[in-house]
Amino acid sequence: MNPPDPERSPAWIIAHRGASRRCPGNTLAAFDEALRAGCDAIEFDVQLSRDGVPVVWHDRTLNRAGGGRTRVAQSTTTELRRLDAAARFPGGFARQPIPTLDGVLSRYSRRTRLLVEIKAREAPFWNLRLARAAADAVARHRASGSVLILSFDPAVLDELGSVAPRLRRVLNVEPPRSLPAALRRRMAELTALSANVRTLTRRFAAEVRRAGCPLLVYTCNTPQRVRTALDCGASGVMSDRPGWLRERLASAGEDR
Repeated sequence: MNPPDPERSPAWIIAHRGASRRCPGNTLAAFDEALRAGCDAIEFDVQLSRDGVPVVWHDRTLNRAGGGRTRVAQSTTTELRRLDAAARFPGGFARQPIPTLDGVLSRYSRRTRLLVEIKAREAPFWNLRLARAAADAVARHRASGSVLILSFDPAVLDELGSVAPRLRRVLNVEPPRSLPAALRRRMAELTALSANVRTLTRRFAAEVRRAGCPLLVYTCNTPQRVRTALDCGASGVMSDRPGWLRERLASAGEDR
């Protein structure tokens, strides 16, 4: 699994939390649907359970799984298994357990690229513990060739660089208008930069590309946002709608 190529066309189709428009995000159903839709990679979020297990969940609380205001860090994996990740999804979707990172790596790491976002939301020591646990899981499954680790927290990526230097790291950013010097220096350690399409500018994107760093863009669910990502030279485009995105990128290629 090669890193994203800044000269590659078309861009990677990255299923944001799986096919999360059709299915409850961050579930096996969403990931299976993303593969059926022809994605090049699946992005998902991990947090650490109270008993130290990385589990796949995005929100601060477990409300969408029927767990109210309780956080993942306050719950054991046994307690999490009792919840339904599809509990608040419209249309009476079939029950979906909250996956573990081990389960996702076992099921998908030989089938596609996996972009694993470390949700750094607790105390710093807890975030670093999550980073180490995620690195251990990737090593157990011998999945480093198919995994990229994402985070908004540079300290998490630094920790991964220390404990698992072979793991590919991606920094998530809310891009400013132009590339700050500190971020330019950090990019030498990164496999890619992942930027929010809402504030992405061509100037910022051009400076990232000139620095030799591939650019991933999130989250593109409308034609306008896909066009913004492509105009900025994205090597990968994240969408909740991977099948729709595949059709948009095919059309964009025909128009060139």
